[in-house]
Amino acid sequence: MEAILNKYELPYAIIGEIVEGKDFTVMMGGKVVVQLPTHILADVPVVERKMAKPAAKKISKKIVEPKNLAEVMLKLLASENLCSRRWVYQQYDHEVGDRSALKAGKGDAAVMLAPNGGAIAIKSDCNSAHAYLDAYVGGACAVAECARNLVCVGAKPIALVDNLSFGNPEKPEVMWTFAEAIRGIADGCIAFDSPCVGGNVSFYNEDDETHVAIKPAPVIVMLGVIDDRKRIRGMAFHEGESIILIGETKGEMGGSEYYRIIHGEELGDVPKVDWKEEKKNADFVYGANEFVSASHDCSKGGLAIALAEMCIEAGIGAEIDLEKIPGKIARNDEKLFSETNARYIISTKKPEKVLEMAKKANVTAFVVGKTGGDRLKIAGFEIEVGKMKEAWEKEMFKVMGGRL
Repeated sequence: MEAILNKYELPYAIIGEIVEGKDFTVMMGGKVVVQLPTHILADVPVVERKMAKPAAKKISKKIVEPKNLAEVMLKLLASENLCSRRWVYQQYDHEVGDRSALKAGKGDAAVMLAPNGGAIAIKSDCNSAHAYLDAYVGGACAVAECARNLVCVGAKPIALVDNLSFGNPEKPEVMWTFAEAIRGIADGCIAFDSPCVGGNVSFYNEDDETHVAIKPAPVIVMLGVIDDRKRIRGMAFHEGESIILIGETKGEMGGSEYYRIIHGEELGDVPKVDWKEEKKNADFVYGANEFVSASHDCSKGGLAIALAEMCIEAGIGAEIDLEKIPGKIARNDEKLFSETNARYIISTKKPEKVLEMAKKANVTAFVVGKTGGDRLKIAGFEIEVGKMKEAWEKEMFKVMGGRL
């Protein structure tokens, strides 16, 4: 270790050593100034704060399906939560060295080559809109989406850290929200056998005058391992392949970008988390990797935005039959923009093999379309890929005063 630090001219000092026994000892000037049993440092006192469940945040108005869904889709692609982040990551050298296996924006997670012939993948996720409506779901969804993103690039999730930002914990409703978010994260750790190995908590995040707190933000950063570099997958479609949707779509629209941007509504029933379904579908996509050309999870923005991103990245179009989408919902806007969990989009040259594997694994999977052309055709409308890309990329540049 010292050789490495010296090589890079990093200042350092050896400040202690690991010894036998159960005491933590601090020396100064050759004298013992602190000597404590380590259990005192590890078993900290627990503050029992009051908790109260917040009132349910139910939607009160009827949502009418818009007639022009193509216009809706372009508006969503341009929204600040869904648009391209290229303006951000091009501000610095995001490919230092030669370890980047997937360039920024090319896949669902960052992938860096490892010296053992494999690779590691890293992903960060949080949906504060869901956490605001259901704190448990907010924490759980962050873990589940991180895991899906890692699986999409070919990795197996192994561990995570958290970054929890909340309001004033002395307020019973805030404390209840915090506890529920942690419960969701803990269940996710168990489901994916991925321990939380560290993190931090930030409280009292509220306005000084109004005392209005931020929305709960249980941020998760998850690590995955890729044992063979041949497993690495991006999200770009390939010409002339079948598109398969993994997982059932439900009409869970609460907290969706569609409700917020198009209908000005942030309430409603959020997408629930079924841990058995999450793990089963993740294991299936991970196992079917050799037959997958491109993969992307369905999350913020729903199926339509995920498809658009895959088309934009590839520069090619796709044709989708919404009637083949698994699920029991009838409305096209819900099929397109629902943010139901445990879903993946994959493209493949061997759809029969993938569907055969899915049947054996008892996984919901249907061929819903094919790739090709220069536009996305779906739900009775079509949009040129170039037009989707323009809508997706221009907003962040406009807001930040840059140019495409």
